[in-house]
Amino acid sequence: GQLKLLYVSPEKLLTESFMHLLYEIKISLFAIDECHCISAWGHDFRPEYTKLRILKESFPHIPVVALTATADKITRKDIVVQLYLKDPEIFISSFDRPNLSLTVLPGRDRMKTIAAFIKQRKGQSGIIYCLSRKNTEDIAKKLNDIGVNAKYYHAGLSAELRSKVQEDFINDNCTVICATVAFGMGIDKPNIRWVVHYNLPKNMEGYYQEIGRAGRDGLPADTVLFYSFADIAVLENFIAESGQKDIEAAKLNRIKEYCESQICRRKILLNYFGENLEHDCGNCDVCKNPPRYIDGTLLAQKALSAIHRLNQKVGIAMLVDVLRGSLRHDLLEHGYHQIKTYGAGKDVSYAEWYQYVLQMLHLGLVEIAYDENAALKLTEVSRKVLFEKQKVRFARLDTKEERDEKIKKKTEPKTVVVQTELFERLRKLRKEIADANDIPPYVVFGDATLKQMSSDRPTTDEELLQINGVGERKLQLYGDLFISEILSFIEEQNNTGLFAGSNADSVILDLYQQGLNVHEIARNRGIQPAAVYDQLAQWISSGRDINIDRLMSPQEQQRIASAIKQGGRNVKKVYVLLGEDIPESMIKLVLAKM
Repeated sequence: GQLKLLYVSPEKLLTESFMHLLYEIKISLFAIDECHCISAWGHDFRPEYTKLRILKESFPHIPVVALTATADKITRKDIVVQLYLKDPEIFISSFDRPNLSLTVLPGRDRMKTIAAFIKQRKGQSGIIYCLSRKNTEDIAKKLNDIGVNAKYYHAGLSAELRSKVQEDFINDNCTVICATVAFGMGIDKPNIRWVVHYNLPKNMEGYYQEIGRAGRDGLPADTVLFYSFADIAVLENFIAESGQKDIEAAKLNRIKEYCESQICRRKILLNYFGENLEHDCGNCDVCKNPPRYIDGTLLAQKALSAIHRLNQKVGIAMLVDVLRGSLRHDLLEHGYHQIKTYGAGKDVSYAEWYQYVLQMLHLGLVEIAYDENAALKLTEVSRKVLFEKQKVRFARLDTKEERDEKIKKKTEPKTVVVQTELFERLRKLRKEIADANDIPPYVVFGDATLKQMSSDRPTTDEELLQINGVGERKLQLYGDLFISEILSFIEEQNNTGLFAGSNADSVILDLYQQGLNVHEIARNRGIQPAAVYDQLAQWISSGRDINIDRLMSPQEQQRIASAIKQGGRNVKKVYVLLGEDIPESMIKLVLAKM
């Protein structure tokens, strides 16, 4: 009867001896903190939390309060179900932290950007969040080398050392902490002036929680998120090994959309948590460099009307197919071609519709019910657009001419991007070959040739012949050795979770996974269909699991695979072995998969 407040872990609470103790004492209230962990839809699901429903079962008359700083709508609903709460009062304070600036930057030259960023904020406290322990240590060392007082923090350190680092940071003895997400729980330092995400967080909840550690004194604070496809590949590897693949993949997709969007970032962030911001925030990188806008009211009304007529039961892909008047079998089977808005948007391409629907999601006009097969649902805002003539503004998408101009710039001759590690390995191989043959290394291949190899990463004889400085003779002499080294490098990168296909066009992959066929993608990107196949092959070579059953039957794939085993990596030879009736582009896809 002496204690007024007792903190206990779920694991301890659920032990038989502890439950006996609870029956013997007078309890006023159960408070469950971090309650998003109860829900499989939450960002930090812990199975033992789900057993806390025993509290309501065993003590039905004792009040329960469940608390969390980061739960979206579906998670909040699930918390009520999992804890057996009957008609509970739900209190939601605003998620908006207007004093935090929001910026997303490309992942290249991160260290250089961070060094300049910190230099402009001399003496200010900040946190750099990283995915790996090694990154925290490497970045801290680099910062110390340029005179920044930085320390690293991760779960691999002893409890004593972790405590010392925290104390130094809290007491301003250290200005910068490079940390994994293990750092921050319980840190209530009000004058953290900035938070940098060196790597992409795996979901919006984690991102919101981590940037929320800045500016707790209410004064302005800066947040910067570096976004790269390499990080996406690493996170997808983590997801592949998790027990919640579908949920975590959907959450990763949302933060990817956040990074790529041209909508006010605060609007997207708040809409994710079910809060609607009616005006642009003026304190994010998009608002500071706004895109051009169009009146999207009619487009939005067509889409919202279709969602309503489809009884809010379909996802984005089906909605777009209905709007475009698709004749796909399952659409006709469900009778979706009979609704009034079927084909109402056939003058807009699939890719454009997809982008407009994503903008509607970010603006809060629709929400995704992940617990109902990712069906699109109407919101209070969408009803205003449909019935109260509220206007909608979309960020304008590029015209075909603008896309062509960008593609032209992309394909104009440019300095080859040197992939340092692979380049050094190819140089070492060249030296070994030169020494063995008693010739100068440049006679094997010049530096420019190795640089292009390290950038383009050819993995077939045909691809190697496209490299400047490689002819038929040198292909015969050295081709297999260099291709083997490149393949070995790619495999090692995939095994360590790094992304090998950095020169592949990510938009092509996105469009393919949205359901567009190769010819539609080629038209969208202003390129030849063969180039689309080549890009898909690059993504497959880099370790991405891409379903090619849409492009050829399993029987065709088996036939090609057998020919490759017979003819090797020479695509021309395999093409001849197959009677010249299967395109080389198909052969390249199967070769990449093998």
